[in-house]
Amino acid sequence: MAKQPELTERRAEVARNAKAFFDAAVESQNKGDLKAAITGYNKTLALAPGYVSALNNLGVALRKERKLDAAIACYRRALERDPKNTQTLSNFGNALKDAGQHKESIEMFRRAMELNPTDAGMVYNFGITLKDAGLIDEALDVLDQARKLNPDLPDIRWDIALGHLVKGDLEKGWPAYESRWELAYTPNLRFPDKQWNGKKVKGTIVIATEQGYGDAIQFARYAPLVRKKCSRLVLVVSRRDRRTPGHGRWHRRSGDPWQEAAGVRRLHSIVVAAPCPEDQDHDDPKDLSLSAR
Repeated sequence: MAKQPELTERRAEVARNAKAFFDAAVESQNKGDLKAAITGYNKTLALAPGYVSALNNLGVALRKERKLDAAIACYRRALERDPKNTQTLSNFGNALKDAGQHKESIEMFRRAMELNPTDAGMVYNFGITLKDAGLIDEALDVLDQARKLNPDLPDIRWDIALGHLVKGDLEKGWPAYESRWELAYTPNLRFPDKQWNGKKVKGTIVIATEQGYGDAIQFARYAPLVRKKCSRLVLVVSRRDRRTPGHGRWHRRSGDPWQEAAGVRRLHSIVVAAPCPEDQDHDDPKDLSLSAR
C-alpha cells in the first residue's frame, strides 16, 4: 500500500501533466489547429475529468468543428461541476442555438444574465439567440443593453438594424443598417464623399452589388427610379449577377471593383446598394467606361 506522501506526489504529477496538456491545447486552439486542441483537451480530461476549463474549451473547439452534440455534452459536464460558470452557460447557449434548441438555449442565457448582466459579449449572444428564435421585441431590448455595455462594437448595431427590419420598422431599420460599413467583413465599396442623397443630379450614379443574390433581386426593382434621377446610371456587378435584367450600363468587376470608378473625374454620386445587372454583354473596355456623359 502506497504511503500518503507517495500518493500526494502522484496526484501532483497528474495535475502537472494535465495542466501541461491543457496549456498545449490552448496554444493549438489559439493557432487555429482545432484537431490538435481537441486531442490535447481529451488528454487533459483523461487525467482530470472534472477540469472545467478544459471541458469548456473543448466544447468551443467541437462547436467550431460543427460537432454540436459532442460540444453540448462537454458543457453539460462542465455545468455539473460548476453550475454558476457564466462563460460555460453562454457557450452552452450558443451551441444549443446552433443545434436549433432555442428554448433551452434561452434558458442558459437567462441563467447567465442573472449571474452577470454586465458581460457585453454574453448579453450580445443572448440578443442574437432571441432574434433567431423570433422573439424580436425582447431581442431588441437585450441588444440595446449590449450596445450600452459595448458601444464601440458595430456588430451589435448591425444586429439591432436587422431586428428593426425584421419587425418591419423601416424608419429605424434602414438608418441603422448603415452600420454594416463598420463591420470587418463588409466589402470596401464605400465612397463617403460620394454617397447619393436621393436628389436629382446631372451626372453619373453608380449602383454596386455588395451582398447576396436575395438582396440583389429584391433591390434591382429600384433601378428604374434611380435612372430617372440622373444623366447616366452605371451598374457595378459581379459576373455571377449578370443575368438579372437591368436598367442601365453594367460594369463587370475584376480585381478591385472600384479601381475604374475611383478614377472617374466627373463621377457625381455613388449608391452602394444592390446590383441592377445588364441585359446584354459589353466586353469592350471603352464601352465599360464610367465617365459621365
